[in-house]
Parts: sequence; C-alpha cells; structure tokens
Amino acid sequence: MVRAGSLVMTQPFHERHAATTADMEVKNMQREASGTASPQDGTDGVPSLTRFMIQERERIRFIAAEDVDWIEGARNYVRLHVGDRTHLLRGPLTAILAQLDPAMFTRIHRSIIVNVDRIADVQPWVGGDYTAVLRSGERLRVSRNFRDVVVQTSVKT
Repeated sequence: MVRAGSLVMTQPFHERHAATTADMEVKNMQREASGTASPQDGTDGVPSLTRFMIQERERIRFIAAEDVDWIEGARNYVRLHVGDRTHLLRGPLTAILAQLDPAMFTRIHRSIIVNVDRIADVQPWVGGDYTAVLRSGERLRVSRNFRDVVVQTSVKT
C-alpha cells in the first residue's frame, strides 16, 4: 500500500520485489556497518574497519575486528577465523586488507592476513619461509615475501 497525499493506492505484491528490497536493505546495512570505523586508525585519512557484518541464514551477526584471529582468502570470499569458528564473507582479500588497521593486521601470505596480537612465535621453515604460531596453537605459513613485515611488526608490539 502506498500513500500519495490523502489517497491510498494498492499495488500488487511480487516476491521478486520483496527479494530486491531485502537485498537493498542488507547492502545499506553493510554500508552502515563499514561506516562504524574509527577515523583515527586508517591510512590516508580512510577509516579502519572496526567490525565485520556477517549474513547468516536468518540473521546478521557483527564481529569486532579485534576478535578476528586471522583471515584466509578463498577466491571471491574471505574466511574469518574467530576462535574455533569460521565465517564466510564475500569480497577479495586485498579489499578487506585495505579497510583494516595496519597496526592490528598484516599480510603474511598471498592468501592470509593475521591479527598481529595473536602471533606468539615466528619460526623458520623451509625455503626461506617462516611459520607463525598463534596463541591458539594454530600454525600459519609466512611467505618469504612477507617475512620482513611480520618480523618488523612483531618487534614493534
């Protein structure tokens, strides 16, 4: 039902319109969620992402960025590892990395971003690569291309 002035007009209901409206609402909520960033942490004045919005079956869950242990790239999706749970989020790894606080997250492999506070130890591995051991005991490969960044970031904390 649409009100136009004092007239009330009825319009036929189509499921595709409801689905489109729901999709638009979810996108609006995602934009609002990404707008919850704190402006002081970003690079070039761009706010850092402070929480992720995960759409699950019938609800939307918000996960604080500091709660994420590590992020794994999976084609056009990223998998957030939070404790013993994982959450799938649509978007490329590079786009997610660009929105994260560089003091909190660093890339350690072409498909892995890690929360720097979760790194307990960095150990040498074969071929010039390293292994990052997280506080949870999880072992992640550190590519030789990113090892200097991991060592410098770990020294700062």
